[in-house]
Amino acid sequence: LLCPVFAWFASLQFNDPDTLPWVLVYGLVAALCMGGVLGKTTVVGSTVLAVACISWATVLSFEVSDHIIQRSGTKGMLFELADDEVAREVGGLGLAGMWCIISAIHAVRRKRWKGDA
Repeated sequence: LLCPVFAWFASLQFNDPDTLPWVLVYGLVAALCMGGVLGKTTVVGSTVLAVACISWATVLSFEVSDHIIQRSGTKGMLFELADDEVAREVGGLGLAGMWCIISAIHAVRRKRWKGDA
């Protein structure tokens, strides 16, 4: 299910000014998903991609906190993001990183299953 979703995410990036890194990340995660379907996912590949996605999301999350605008409204203090794109990027990288972790766990379990057979 997530293979076409990440491929779709990659295709959405072609109108972005910084296309290459995003198409690369989402394309690699889509390929990782396909590798999982075919039983070809490796623990190392999944883990490296997970660390890259989560590290990048962590760095960007500091930028998100810098873009929070505090406003006082009729219902008290309101917080909103000055730049929603960075928050979406953090969310996409977080989702990609979590899926890579799941893929790494699946690869470890698949190795154990093959060993037991």
